[in-house]
Amino acid sequence: MSHRILAAVAILIALGACRAPSGTYELAPVSPALTVTTEQTVATSVIDRRPYVLNGDESDEFLGTERGNWGGEKPMKTESGRPLAEELNDSVADALRNRGIEAAPISPIEIKGSSKGFDRDEALAGFRTQPSQRLLLVEIDDWRTDIYTRITLSWRLRATVFDQTGTPLAEAITQGKTPISRTSVAGQYNDLTTTQLSQRLSRLLNERGITAALQ
Repeated sequence: MSHRILAAVAILIALGACRAPSGTYELAPVSPALTVTTEQTVATSVIDRRPYVLNGDESDEFLGTERGNWGGEKPMKTESGRPLAEELNDSVADALRNRGIEAAPISPIEIKGSSKGFDRDEALAGFRTQPSQRLLLVEIDDWRTDIYTRITLSWRLRATVFDQTGTPLAEAITQGKTPISRTSVAGQYNDLTTTQLSQRLSRLLNERGITAALQ
């Protein structure tokens, strides 16, 4: 075997060693740092509205795609197997509780039996069955990362606050597409995922209109 072929094989082995073996990532550390204070009780709901999830191309645990130099690719998913929306809903409710706010997550799985296709009307219907005074609704219009030699993040998150009559009081959107890091070691993506989700949610939910509407 020539030195050139041996070198090529060595590169492929090294690249393979940098890939997360399971393609799944634990999202428990996602923790938005909120600034809101309120005496209102708040229900939370996170809805997955990503078109590639709704049309069945990807599952609701989908986080992104990891690509290899050999041309292969694999989807990355939540380690728990739970939908991304469910993971984030727990994180948002916990973040509010950490601010001393009474918060109750509305689970689409409990209401509908599935998180797929859960929409605003269903979230509002679930809200009306609770004594909460505000609904904080987060919609995931886009969230995916593409991993190759660089990690690129595409996102669009929308937050809306409703009062008890179902009237929207405020809305905020954060969106973009940007390279966030070079890949170098296995497990790096886990930290980047939780960090990026925490940061993007924090910026969205700390928008002045959102915090004012929750009061």
